[in-house]
Amino acid sequence: MRIHIYFLMILIGLLTNIEFSHAQQNKTAGYYKYHNTCLSSELDGSVTILGWGAGRNRLDALDQAKKNVLNDILFEGILEGQSDCWPKPLLNIPNARITFRPFFDLFFNDKSGNWRKFISSADEQIIDKLLRDKKDTQRGVLMNVVVRVNIPALRTMLEEEGILE
Repeated sequence: MRIHIYFLMILIGLLTNIEFSHAQQNKTAGYYKYHNTCLSSELDGSVTILGWGAGRNRLDALDQAKKNVLNDILFEGILEGQSDCWPKPLLNIPNARITFRPFFDLFFNDKSGNWRKFISSADEQIIDKLLRDKKDTQRGVLMNVVVRVNIPALRTMLEEEGILE
């Protein structure tokens, strides 16, 4: 009789463990790394990019997505999407973010940063209905945005500041 009770307890334990692990597996999808993707390159040197960002609410997530796009263009390059876009980073200096930290801390500042001057949302209205995606995560919202980045103006500003030669 004891063997049947132990067997029944083990069986119940295994079944609840399977259900519990299945429920956890669905939550891990939020940890997927979303990469910024180049959609097109314009003749004036600007690029249109689909960027991803996370934040507490919709506006924070959209601002973070735009900053992530600029961060990739400056320091990492855009590796996903069209091949005629900007695949290598604009600053090809090792540890450029750390070397010029005071400048980039001010540049990416939420209130007084001038990073918004190089981002245009003109293409967003066209592609908004097709690509806009919002995902709720454990810590807030994950959203994408389509932006056009004026790379020639960004390059000129970096040259004037003495960061890019």
